[in-house]
Amino acid sequence: MIAGIEKLKGVLMIHPDKIETIRDETILFLRKTGSYAKSPNEAWRGMREFIASSKLNVEALRFLGIWLDNPRATPEDQLRYDAAIVAATIKGKGDVGEKALKGGKCAVFTHKGRYAHLDKTFTQIYMKWLPVSNEKLDETRECFCEYFNMENLKTNPQSLITKIYIPIL
Repeated sequence: MIAGIEKLKGVLMIHPDKIETIRDETILFLRKTGSYAKSPNEAWRGMREFIASSKLNVEALRFLGIWLDNPRATPEDQLRYDAAIVAATIKGKGDVGEKALKGGKCAVFTHKGRYAHLDKTFTQIYMKWLPVSNEKLDETRECFCEYFNMENLKTNPQSLITKIYIPIL
């Protein structure tokens, strides 16, 4: 389910919860390539191992997912996904690298429910909202998700909350 949807003349219209300016962040990331149905799970498996081996306080972390490619324009085996955490005081090691997530103006949407349905929310944003929004996509920055209450993934996936940040000019 997508928060911020209204019905207008029989057509569902999505809109952002807010437009906000975010700051630059240093993130640690683990990249996996391949189908977006599989690569996020693989990336998060590796990131969870890194978090555990580094003895990080999970409650102090922000969890981000960065979808680097358009699945309609990029072959499935070349799709890139980064599982990321905001942890400025830690350095990456092994497969976990460090990079800057560039801040700026973003349209922020809320997705409620299973991660498997995120593609429907992205389709609504890019195909319905963006073309009529008078906003311009900032293609120099990455779209990303911030995951909340991930502990419910296995026990109550319908309750998952994901904020989607779409970079705009």
